Amino acid sequence: DFCNLHFRLAAALKDIDVEDLPLDVYSGILEDETNEVDRRMVKLAVNIMFNCFTEDKAEDAIRKELNLMCKEDKARYTLGNANAVMLLIYNAYPQFIDSFCCSDSYGRILQNADSHLANDIPEVMIEKNVSCLPVHDSFLVQTKHADLLSQTMGDCFRKRFGVDYPVPITMSWKDSGRTIEEKLSV
Repeated sequence: DFCNLHFRLAAALKDIDVEDLPLDVYSGILEDETNEVDRRMVKLAVNIMFNCFTEDKAEDAIRKELNLMCKEDKARYTLGNANAVMLLIYNAYPQFIDSFCCSDSYGRILQNADSHLANDIPEVMIEKNVSCLPVHDSFLVQTKHADLLSQTMGDCFRKRFGVDYPVPITMSWKDSGRTIEEKLSV
């Protein structure tokens, strides 16, 4: 799985230095990086902001998501109202302001780039005679091909977007019934 893919795509497409981005762009801006409820809301808000045409529509959509939270999540949530979430994101990532809530929906550009990247990886794996099943920005292969897959993901991202830096991904697999997850930069 690519980590924070749409943020990473936007940075590559806009030639924004990824050194300015935390490894996890969603939790990296939180006071409590371990708060999964706040992280989920920031991630959702970022995607809404990339895809909405106006700030008013984005704020309405975020407000609706806040109102849909279950009681347990509301008890753990600390970020405030929809406007406060948007301000947190704007303040943390001013270099992306022109990509959020814009009249031509930058999200469409990111989704298109995402789909081309998601097509590149299975093509390379097929050339190497390795079965690979794409699931959005994740890819399934036999465990013995995990290293090849991770390298291919990084290589395909760099080639498609003309960048020369490590690409963060998450690899996960089952071992004795337990899911193991490893974050890598490839």
